[in-house]
Amino acid sequence: EHGRAERDRTRVDRDRARGLRVLGNIAFTPPWARPNPSFFTAPPTDPAVFAEFSKAVVNRYGSRISDWEIWNEPNLGLFFGFGGDRVSRYTDILKATYPAIKSVQPNSTVIAAGLSRAGGGDAPPAFLNGMYDAGAQGFFDAAAAHPYVFPGGLQADTENGWSDVARMRDVMVARGDAGKKIWMTELGAP
Repeated sequence: EHGRAERDRTRVDRDRARGLRVLGNIAFTPPWARPNPSFFTAPPTDPAVFAEFSKAVVNRYGSRISDWEIWNEPNLGLFFGFGGDRVSRYTDILKATYPAIKSVQPNSTVIAAGLSRAGGGDAPPAFLNGMYDAGAQGFFDAAAAHPYVFPGGLQADTENGWSDVARMRDVMVARGDAGKKIWMTELGAP
């Protein structure tokens, strides 16, 4: 563990020396914090334990990283488990993790997980709206999106990908968060 931590710190220092700003993505659950048996993308059994883990991560990197994305694509079962209400479970993690990070690094930017293309209640605007319904407001400084535009590129994108960003923005404005940004933490068109 110590060797790995040192390699990670060295990698971050090397990237910063090259002028890169590093985004820390605190994603997935350590084996000791998730249900047994489960895959690493399963949400933690206790959001408070994940929040303490996140606090330790922020302490590890100190001032070298000040932007933290919490999880990756919780709107997809593959990345957050297929059972139960993903919106509420993810929001509970965000509500526990935000104050934990801010207690260590008050000026950090805490970013709600990048949301991936999906349909129905898992579509990024619907998932984000559900997060607000579950009490997420005040527990993130920016939202994140993964607006991949495939197949067909931007011209064919009428219901997912790039157009989701505008609909997410509409949700944020309607919920009183017009001052917050949407970070595109993954983007592409293969």
